[in-house]
Amino acid sequence: MLMFRSRHLVFQTALVFGIVILVLVAFHTGTVRDSLSRFKANHIDPIHEDENATPHPKYKPAPSYTPPPITDPFPALATSTPPPIPAYNVPEPDGWKKHDLPVAPPLIIGFTRSWPMLLQAVVSYITAGWPPEQIYVVENTGMQQANARGQLSLQHPWYLNHATLKKLGVHIIQTPVLLSFAQLQNFYLSLSYTHDGRPRISHENGFENLTPRAGEPGYKSLYTLCLEELKRTLATDKRWGLRFFAYDHLTLQNPRAIEDVNGWDTLIPYYMTDCDTYTRLHMRNWSQTDANCGVISDTSVALDDLRALYRDPRVTPRFTDPNPPAPEAE
Repeated sequence: MLMFRSRHLVFQTALVFGIVILVLVAFHTGTVRDSLSRFKANHIDPIHEDENATPHPKYKPAPSYTPPPITDPFPALATSTPPPIPAYNVPEPDGWKKHDLPVAPPLIIGFTRSWPMLLQAVVSYITAGWPPEQIYVVENTGMQQANARGQLSLQHPWYLNHATLKKLGVHIIQTPVLLSFAQLQNFYLSLSYTHDGRPRISHENGFENLTPRAGEPGYKSLYTLCLEELKRTLATDKRWGLRFFAYDHLTLQNPRAIEDVNGWDTLIPYYMTDCDTYTRLHMRNWSQTDANCGVISDTSVALDDLRALYRDPRVTPRFTDPNPPAPEAE
């Protein structure tokens, strides 16, 4: 009996509570309805607004400037072989052996986007005396085999022309997927395991702008200066880590040093991972010093005709600015 009465009381309480909820819902619905009525009385229905409606906020207009289309900066390669590089920059056969180096240091150029910039970087190093067979372009586009099969157009930001690079005589290495900056640096380290742990030179989208002075005594090409620095470093510094020729636009790296600090931290954001890696190298007493190999320039545009880098007198160096023109003065 006691249990029955308890259930009955619970039922009555629930019924009263339910009635209160219904009243509150009805009151709330009425409040919402009144609010909508007041809104419509003072505002124009945004779905059926007329010409006298209160104007909307002004949003940033869509860009009206259309940049010029991307053009091939070296069209001559499509129908002919590369022209000869300046005689004063021609590298000696096996020049690295004459500097008593154990291996030929490869120049590794990472690429993700902007084909004209990549081609300019490759051509500039070749014309500065770097042997093409010692240059490795790492295609990090995430496009799988699309570039190797020629399935992308020149206007595609991740376009890369395998045939052109092979005609220049450089190697192409493809990453399996699109890698972040730190992952790409660790991928470079993995490449050294298949090349006998040789020192490597990493380049990040800059290009050589060394003014040649043919015939002047003491002139040395960029490649020769890099070999001399590597020879000097190996002879004088047993714990060398990095040699910055132009900070990280062109850097000589010791794979053993990178491995000793456990590589690059792939969990650190893009532009902080280099600070972390260089700091860990410092804490482990690996040296990091500046070195000179010439003038290295980081540019925002590519030349219209890369034959200018071969010092072709028929070509005037010029470039097309892809940015919108400056606004006219009022």
